Amino acid sequence: MGILFAAFALIPDEFGQVLLKLRRDLDIWDLPGGCAEEDDFHAGSRQFHTACLKREVREETGLRVEALAPLGLFFAEAVLHDTPSVQAVYICRIVAGSLKANDEAAEFGWFGTKLPKNTFELHRCLIEHWRRTGSIRTNLAQQGLFLGGDLRGLVDIHREVPRRALA
Repeated sequence: MGILFAAFALIPDEFGQVLLKLRRDLDIWDLPGGCAEEDDFHAGSRQFHTACLKREVREETGLRVEALAPLGLFFAEAVLHDTPSVQAVYICRIVAGSLKANDEAAEFGWFGTKLPKNTFELHRCLIEHWRRTGSIRTNLAQQGLFLGGDLRGLVDIHREVPRRALA
């Protein structure tokens, strides 16, 4: 069994709203981002995570982003199948581009405290914790969901995340 790597961007605007995209393949809103491709690993062995992040966000939104700070590294099931994935989530800011619907994203929305009911559960939890604390690390670390900045703390929690309340 393989493990996928994915990177996602939590992009707040000046009003504290967060950018989400509505997927074309599923009726789910989620953070811009996705799984790494072979070329991401050739972009620089230590920078594959941000190479993946920037490429995925550009492909899905038309935006170029800068990763400001890592929020965490999480273990979850990939959205489309039961394959485990390690997901890096970063606070990002937009540096160029404009939102464009495409074959992956049907539409975009900036959301405040009220997220769509069909928001991907892990991303909902991350956004809600970020809003309450300004950080994700402290609360999720206390609950065993935050893995830190590398894979040394990797534990198999991917089946637990959707089922348990993080609040």
